[in-house]
Amino acid sequence: IEGASDVEVNRVQIKNCTGDGIIVSPHGLLSQAESYSPASSIHISGCHITDSRRNNISITGCDGVIVEDCLLERAGVDGVEPRMGIDIEGYGENAVNMEEPLNIQIRNNIVRGGAASSIYNFNGYGVIIEGNHTDSS
Repeated sequence: IEGASDVEVNRVQIKNCTGDGIIVSPHGLLSQAESYSPASSIHISGCHITDSRRNNISITGCDGVIVEDCLLERAGVDGVEPRMGIDIEGYGENAVNMEEPLNIQIRNNIVRGGAASSIYNFNGYGVIIEGNHTDSS
């Protein structure tokens, strides 16, 4: 979901991806502000995402994402890093943000069986994580 706005992903089953199951990212980079367009007003709900080789959901550059009522299983098993159920991690270089994950709500999801952490917020701002059930950190 690159640079898109007003997107709903509802009750979709995604499995066996060779990378991320879903990635929410901007179009362009902050270093080129005139062409930077973060994904905005993204709502992912009721999805079952399993066995992604990397992350089940990656959120890198956005302003307004809700992930709720999803079942996320076995992220990164026999895969590549970072191997998270949900990974909130904008791209940056030398302490300069190139992508900013802003205003994210992660709620009422079940995240289990991942190779690393269940839900990870590396550098997201305005993030609320509540009511989730996980079997790891």
